[in-house]
Amino acid sequence: MKRVKSIFAFLLITLSINTLYAYNDSDIDSVTELYIASFNRAPDSAGLQYWLDEMENNHWTTQMVAQSMFMQPEANELYDDNDLDNFINSVYKNLLNREPDSAGFDYWKRELSSHNIPKEEFLLAIINGAKAQGDDSDDTKVLKHKVEVAKYFAIEKGLNDAKLAKEIISQIDSSDESVERVKSEIDSFSKNNSFSDEILNATLQIQYIDGSPISVDKDETPYYYISDDGDMVFTSDNDDRLKRVELRVIQEWGLDDFDKITIRGSLKLDISNDTNEVTFMQLHHKSRGAKPFVRLVWRREKDGFKNSIWAVVRKNEDSSGDISDWYYLGTYPTGEFISAKISVIEGSRLSISANNKNIEIDIPPYWRELEYDKQRFYFKAGLYFSGDNEYPNATLIYRSLLITDFTHIK
Repeated sequence: MKRVKSIFAFLLITLSINTLYAYNDSDIDSVTELYIASFNRAPDSAGLQYWLDEMENNHWTTQMVAQSMFMQPEANELYDDNDLDNFINSVYKNLLNREPDSAGFDYWKRELSSHNIPKEEFLLAIINGAKAQGDDSDDTKVLKHKVEVAKYFAIEKGLNDAKLAKEIISQIDSSDESVERVKSEIDSFSKNNSFSDEILNATLQIQYIDGSPISVDKDETPYYYISDDGDMVFTSDNDDRLKRVELRVIQEWGLDDFDKITIRGSLKLDISNDTNEVTFMQLHHKSRGAKPFVRLVWRREKDGFKNSIWAVVRKNEDSSGDISDWYYLGTYPTGEFISAKISVIEGSRLSISANNKNIEIDIPPYWRELEYDKQRFYFKAGLYFSGDNEYPNATLIYRSLLITDFTHIK
């Protein structure tokens, strides 16, 4: 197959469709509506993921999300605290494509200027008022259509282009035709395959059974390529000497500063009968021993489970031997695309999922108690023939692979 350089540089980050659809429908609609009301655009997939994670993991309410949105740089650029006229008119236009009637404008200006009602309650009141008017109302139709198209952009297509997110919302009105036209525009822009910039720029390393890892040119190795379909492929190429072929994302994080990091991908494994264990995604510790902190592993058989995926969480980094806990994440006979994710929650919890099964555990004390300058981590993805293998041979195909770092969002 032809080796080509990635055609995905214009995409910043895209998220797994299955992952976003797994959230509560009401929460998805609420966050989407707040994006439209606050920023006059569809949510980007990464941002939508962030707020939904806050609602699910930290029990944020819709009001808390709305309030926090006003603290973001994007909101500060759009609205002057001293210009309530612009703010009120903008929210009406963002949501309903119209200006408020004079009585409504006067009411909201009076309530907002006197601080009787905070801005987030104003947003929610306009949203709820539009939805309460009935299906035949133009306000209801406009808002419904904007939400439908915004979700198509962020979830169905997994896009993050902020300019396009604003353009598509500006084209929506009360007509069904506007929805179909804009969806067609989104289709022409989107791609099925997506990788974050960190992944595309990562160092590729290979290691043979009798050697040490070495960095190689991505275009000059038989073990890695971008397929004609746009998939990222790692393969042992029937070379039983190969120990690993992995992308190594050099960017480092510590337990004190990576509490918003999520690593996720859509992937497929094809594994030979002589291969017993393959690690395909890792959050690794940068130390003299360079031990993995978290691994996602396929095992042919373990603890009575055959052809299964496991999360392996190591509880030590020293040379005293591997002390790890294994968490079962379901059967995977190989050959089908699945979603996989490793998330760090507030620097103290791990959320790990694969094959539609999720676990959440405390980060082992060893890692949280390391000294700051030794507490650094990086990400690896690809084929690592871990464990005991007779003649290891496998192919790993990533349809999407991304790292989301939300430490800058407060």
